[in-house]
Amino acid sequence: PEGGFKLISSISKKGKKKKKKKKNIPNLVTYYRKKQMVIYLQNDATETYLQLKHTNKMKQSYPKLVMSSNVKKAAPFFTSYGRLISYQYPQYHLVDNRLVKIEGDIKDSRIIDQSNTWALNDCNLQNRATGKSLDLKEITITKKKSRMIEYGITGNPTNMNSDTQRFGVGISQKWSLVSSKLGRPLLHDTKTRLQTFSQPGGKLNEAKFRWNAQQIVSSLGKPFDRNFEKDPGYFEFSGDPDNAVVPTGCKLVKEADKANRLVLMRKNSVRMAHGVVDDASERWTLQRGQI
Repeated sequence: PEGGFKLISSISKKGKKKKKKKKNIPNLVTYYRKKQMVIYLQNDATETYLQLKHTNKMKQSYPKLVMSSNVKKAAPFFTSYGRLISYQYPQYHLVDNRLVKIEGDIKDSRIIDQSNTWALNDCNLQNRATGKSLDLKEITITKKKSRMIEYGITGNPTNMNSDTQRFGVGISQKWSLVSSKLGRPLLHDTKTRLQTFSQPGGKLNEAKFRWNAQQIVSSLGKPFDRNFEKDPGYFEFSGDPDNAVVPTGCKLVKEADKANRLVLMRKNSVRMAHGVVDDASERWTLQRGQI
């Protein structure tokens, strides 16, 4: 038949358990079904969730964005190449304030319109279990006979009003960690291995991170621990990791123009806004989940 098939879940041998071999009975293997990690978009001011409602208009059927106070009706999304793709309707992704059908192969990054990719701006990155958030910390650097103050990162008790606990991050692939207060990305010194928000130059490169199973992981595969310190070990998959990070109070912005963002207007109308907008709720929390 015409058309194609996409793998959306599978059976994995990872974590298989072998039972002891008994007489005349072969080894038995236990398999685990893979879970799809998804996110739900919650508007912070109204405590409502983005929901998809199937609509028929002019004999065309398509999902429409609405808001719901019932978390059970929240629409699950997954991320791919900076896109927010509907889990319920995987042929659609979020473009501005509507769902648009994906043209071509969903996995072909060459055909992705970069003007339609998303990022998170001015986020509080928090661990709900420890009550801590990623924060700035002062670092004294001594060079020859001079001392200078730079800023690195640490974990501190969550304070949603603290501008030092606000950062810009990506939603998928590799991304830079940008301090909202300093307006600069975290840099890695290849000589001293220090990571600071210094002015770029010399042997400094932007430190890169990515999301993996709710964790923030470095380009070397090392995650932050539950207190936002460097974990000595490497990433390990878990459905409910103790170092899970929840992006809270974020602006959901266009990667190409971070002043262009998704907002919720009166009467639960979802719109795009640029610049100052009255009566708009522009803060979103990305609640994590599994399906």
